[in-house]
Amino acid sequence: MDKTTTWLVRGASAIVIIFGFGYFIKPPITKLANYISKSKAERAEFNKLSDEDKLNYDFNKAKQRCLNLEEISYSDFIKQLDNNKIKKFFSTPLGTQINTSRGNYLVQENKDGVKPEYTWQYGDDAFSELEKRNINNPQQKYYKKAYEYYLETGQELYSPDYYKGVCR
Repeated sequence: MDKTTTWLVRGASAIVIIFGFGYFIKPPITKLANYISKSKAERAEFNKLSDEDKLNYDFNKAKQRCLNLEEISYSDFIKQLDNNKIKKFFSTPLGTQINTSRGNYLVQENKDGVKPEYTWQYGDDAFSELEKRNINNPQQKYYKKAYEYYLETGQELYSPDYYKGVCR
């Protein structure tokens, strides 16, 4: 091939490669752009809410995330607790979340092996057992701050960090 034909072939192959690469890159870029614009609009809406509505919003988001966690029985929870596998725990909208080296789990049953009637009672026995054994609860500092604020003002304190670590 002469030099002109060689450069024409190189140019054509470069165009094919660029357009082919663009074909595979465009969907993730579009998805990212949509996510950014959606999150900006969602943040603007969130900032307009009152503190009570923000707390409800965070609560519902945490509840949705908790649906994805694997649920374990109370007896399995006790086995992991006795083997010192639990690193930290959280109070969640759907029970007590425990974090282990093998993953995060949700305990909803109580000692009797039955789920309570109301969701706010899920995992109460597990929560009290973890507190007795002094397992790390990152939410404790928010409890204290909120309680002190409530004693001073008589109002609930909105703490955006309270539900951020839950069910992740």
